[in-house]
Amino acid sequence: MRPAFRCLGLAGISLIFMLGGVLPSHAAGIVFGTVVDRSGAPQPDIEVMVSPKDNPSLRTYRTKPDGKGKYFMNVENGEYHIGIDSEAFVVDQLRIRATNSRRDEVFNWSGKIVPERPPITIGVSSGYRIDVDITVADASVVRQERATGRLAGIGQAIESGELDRASAELERYLDEMPGDPLGLMLRGYIRSEQGDYEAAEADLNAALERQPDMADARYQIGIVYRKTDRPAKALEAFRAVASGDAPAELKGKAWLSIGEIRRQQSKDDEAIQAYEQAVASSPALTAEVGTELANMYAERGNTKKADEWLSRVGAQGAVDPQAEFNIAVSHFNHKEWDQAIAGFRKVIAADPTMAEAYRNLGWVLQVTGDNEGAIKNLRKYLELEPDAADADEVKTTLKAIGG
Repeated sequence: MRPAFRCLGLAGISLIFMLGGVLPSHAAGIVFGTVVDRSGAPQPDIEVMVSPKDNPSLRTYRTKPDGKGKYFMNVENGEYHIGIDSEAFVVDQLRIRATNSRRDEVFNWSGKIVPERPPITIGVSSGYRIDVDITVADASVVRQERATGRLAGIGQAIESGELDRASAELERYLDEMPGDPLGLMLRGYIRSEQGDYEAAEADLNAALERQPDMADARYQIGIVYRKTDRPAKALEAFRAVASGDAPAELKGKAWLSIGEIRRQQSKDDEAIQAYEQAVASSPALTAEVGTELANMYAERGNTKKADEWLSRVGAQGAVDPQAEFNIAVSHFNHKEWDQAIAGFRKVIAADPTMAEAYRNLGWVLQVTGDNEGAIKNLRKYLELEPDAADADEVKTTLKAIGG
């Protein structure tokens, strides 16, 4: 009976190769091939090992290639795992080709070997020659390549909010790269996002012990300190990032966090300085930080700086009606009528439903003698807020100016 060949694949990268049929006892087949590295250079010092798959009566065969990387073995019929015996190298790729006694090719497969998959199995049968060409690679290089590939998947999972999947992949990564600072930092970030602050802090401290200049880990531990109500330690961490060699974007985020802490502590001078440093470090934060700066300057009565920051925010296409309203009110309080009118009109253009903007615009128009404009805007205010607390006062004003 002619032997049959079959190939069972796992995602096209893990292979089981078998010879079917009844194998006569004490018969042998031939296993031969080459052992080279990725560049094609022969590897005569790496031992090829053919070990029984599950039959204890069969023995293990070992041999080293010659100077050209070629090896040859007579192997008793049976099913065997094939690989190498080396601590420094791993099998990177295999090419398996089988021919019968007439040298007809009956099987041909090649592919990359994934270490997590089951070992490659070959079936040896008398009359058949199995040519197994082995490409090896430095084990540490392969581990790093696998780790890098896994990190890319972890990053994608984090970006898409799939923290459980990212966490599971990260555990596998740390199994392969134990103590890796980047892996520890990412796990600390995930644990922080999941509310496990104690574990997150331990991971981040471990990352910093191994790589003290890791700005991402320093920033993330600052976040943990903020979330656990330790502002002094958070400020220390964020300042270390802001004053170090971190990327500009991360420096900007650190300055922003410093500003937020100081704002909460009512230390507005320091908050303003930190916010402005955030934008100077990372201009992309202008829309996020500029509005807060505009509000803070408006609170201080510095309408010039408030307008400047609103202008910078508007240049990025982001308009905050509430911030614009606050600035316009500040102009009104300083009797800067033209700027106040322009400000309230800008608010109305951004948010036509903000009743207070119509009311305040009506007041300032009345002050400047534009009764027709005042009537129009005060009526719009009452239309939007008919039950407003100051509705009677507004109605009295309308009556007084002929509205």
